[in-house]
Amino acid sequence: MLHQHSFPTPDPLRQFFQDHLAGLESATTLLGGAGARRNLQLLVEELSRNPGLSRVAKTRLVSLVDLLSLQHVGDVDRPEAGFFAAIDLNWPVVAEIQLLTDQLQHAVRAFGGWAAAHGMTPVVLDMP
Repeated sequence: MLHQHSFPTPDPLRQFFQDHLAGLESATTLLGGAGARRNLQLLVEELSRNPGLSRVAKTRLVSLVDLLSLQHVGDVDRPEAGFFAAIDLNWPVVAEIQLLTDQLQHAVRAFGGWAAAHGMTPVVLDMP
């Protein structure tokens, strides 16, 4: 399990990670294995160190959004395809991951507005 982080700035994105870290950890491990879990851990660490959204954090955030929204499950050359194939779509966790994904996308959008209101460059991610 990832260590609980206390984020320096109470913006919508960091609040989301603080509130949903355990669910994110489970979802990333199920959908992407240890590599995805490590990406999440590094993203959380980056968010806890810097008040904005660095280029590295943005890249990791895009990877997380892509993973949770199943962007690459049809590409047999990517590990996500294998992890997804092992999931029974009737498992209750599938609905939980869908909700978590929607909430993350909302938090990213809310962070964009928050950042603009606080004089930071808004975050623009291509999200489904």
